Amino acid sequence: AGYIEGSGGMLHPRDTITREEFAKVMDNMVEQYIDVAGTYTEVAAEGNVVIRVSGVTLDGVDINGDLVIGDGVGNGDATLKDISVSGRALIRGGGENSVIFTGSDTDVRNIVISRGSDGRVRILTEDGAVLAEAEVDGDSDVILEGTFGSVTVMSDDVTVTALNATITDVTMSGQSSNLILSGTTTVETVSISGTQSELIVQKGATVETVEISATNVTVSGEGTVDNVEVQAGGDGASITTPNTVTTVSSNVDGVTAGGEDVPAGGTATNNSTGTDATVTEPSTGGGGGGGTPAFDISIHEVAVSGTTVTPTGGVYIISAGATKDNTSIDVTISNVRTGTYSASLIIKNVNDQTVAHASATGLDSVYVAALGAYGGVTFADIANLSDRLGTSRTGTYLLANGTEVTGSDQAALEAAIENAFNRMSDGEVYTVTVAFTGAASDSLTFQVQKNII
Repeated sequence: AGYIEGSGGMLHPRDTITREEFAKVMDNMVEQYIDVAGTYTEVAAEGNVVIRVSGVTLDGVDINGDLVIGDGVGNGDATLKDISVSGRALIRGGGENSVIFTGSDTDVRNIVISRGSDGRVRILTEDGAVLAEAEVDGDSDVILEGTFGSVTVMSDDVTVTALNATITDVTMSGQSSNLILSGTTTVETVSISGTQSELIVQKGATVETVEISATNVTVSGEGTVDNVEVQAGGDGASITTPNTVTTVSSNVDGVTAGGEDVPAGGTATNNSTGTDATVTEPSTGGGGGGGTPAFDISIHEVAVSGTTVTPTGGVYIISAGATKDNTSIDVTISNVRTGTYSASLIIKNVNDQTVAHASATGLDSVYVAALGAYGGVTFADIANLSDRLGTSRTGTYLLANGTEVTGSDQAALEAAIENAFNRMSDGEVYTVTVAFTGAASDSLTFQVQKNII
């Protein structure tokens, strides 16, 4: 892009670069340096912008390139109000006084925090600013405060603290790093693939799901962690947060919950202090007795307007008048484990394409057991029950043109289910899967065909 240019306009890749040529490269890469503190409402129309001094405010500017908060900012601050950055925002300077992103018109898709080990840097979003993606790729500790989409901790041996933050998901791939969630921080999912990493959830902070796929990971603190899934590679995990439900995949060893050993394929529910746990052994199947029967969900009946539909060749053929309001499913649920569950309803077409997906988390085991004894429930009632009894829910469906629509309330769940019914073509077979995970896991799958003609 014209960044590198040798003598006579020619590039000589085998030659040693001179100081003059290196300076030229840097000058070509940067369109504007900001070396004087103050407020700027205009910047260069094109190219990268570098802030090299503390006390700078960018107000309403559009940067068609990268924004760099340079080392020269040191432990100072920078305020970025209602700015847009087409490239990345690279944070190499700034201290605990903050790099502040403010204003609902802020459009910064990706920030990379890459400060050296000479201090901590604080990233704050406020007044409606949301950072879609943040990467921690330096040697300094980082404080995140505000609203973020995804956060990726790539560095080894760093501590990232989220204070009163709202974060969709965090990925910890760096080894021996710490993530501290404090204040009123909420995170939907934390995925840990870095060995010997630690997640500390302090009182008042909440995580819905933690996924562990690395060895010797620790989850601790007095905060709320609903579910921990110890996946392949998660040997040696330790979970001591209160009331957490831990599910261990097969072929995973050395996992403890509340100080109790949890076998491969088993589950555990911590007590209210995280110092003990109720452990459920995995189902071994076959005879022998003495084991705890496995959680099980099976289909009892499908009906339209109260009339039982008998499957033909394993397919439930429903009439043209079938809707989400009059088509019901009666399931049998047995051996419900104490704890919380996530439930999902997935509808796929004949091409194995998901046309509707409704899900809810935080379902108490009491309601799961009651659902098994309730009798027939219409597909509309599934949306209602999931919304009322769960702590969070999502609904996703495809429009005829392939556009995906997603929402996070009861209306979204209902729309996802109704859309699946509306798009059924005559004679086309749809596959429906109802699944539960959490304190225990099982699913059922059946096929539905709608005869319209």
